[in-house]
Amino acid sequence: MSTDPQTVGAPLGITPSQTIGEVLDCNGALYDKLLQPFLVAALNTEPKESSASLAAAVMRETLLAGGRNYHPLIAHDGLSTAFVEPGLKYIEAHGGSVSFGQRVRALNFDGNRVASIDVGETIPLAEGDSVI
Repeated sequence: MSTDPQTVGAPLGITPSQTIGEVLDCNGALYDKLLQPFLVAALNTEPKESSASLAAAVMRETLLAGGRNYHPLIAHDGLSTAFVEPGLKYIEAHGGSVSFGQRVRALNFDGNRVASIDVGETIPLAEGDSVI
């Protein structure tokens, strides 16, 4: 599936910044019974706030492509092998650290950047730090 945000929704006139809620009427039986559950499963987020261009790509390559394309894709070795472990290795290889067993209670912002994280104690972030 093409996930280039500049091109995936282009055939439909969808811009990369548009949400599904901006381009689709998210009301009615068709939306409630088919599109909303399908888009939640495909995008793992509330459709009204999701990327319309990514939704267009998913729909083009599944629903619009016909029944032979209606099958689940399952990570047989789990998502940890595909996403979590490589992500942890990347973060650690680039000098970052990951903390487990702490609930994030709040992200404190200074303008558009996260300035500190509240996990029961406040952890300040330096200018070059990132939060994932």
